[in-house]
Amino acid sequence: MSSKSRESRTRQKAEAENAVEARVAKLKAADYSDQKMARDPVLRKLKAKVEKAELRLKAIDASDALNEALAQKKAMPKEQPEAKGNAKADKGKGKAKSKPKKSK
Repeated sequence: MSSKSRESRTRQKAEAENAVEARVAKLKAADYSDQKMARDPVLRKLKAKVEKAELRLKAIDASDALNEALAQKKAMPKEQPEAKGNAKADKGKGKAKSKPKKSK
């Protein structure tokens, strides 16, 4: 289950769900109690596959949402930065003045 596409993960989840339903039907036909079914290793493994597929689908959704947000941010025109500070604060700043030369 290393695919990152939504379609394959959805298909894998559906296959695992069908396998869970088939296993539950088989166990019920064999007169298994709910407690015994909860301890069945094959059924637990199939349920884990379903949960894993759901988790990956959620991660894919989050990734898609992030990509959309970044695409929208990139598509928006950049705003011009405003001038920082004011004229009075900038008055004393700038090049440092050199020391006056001493006369001999």
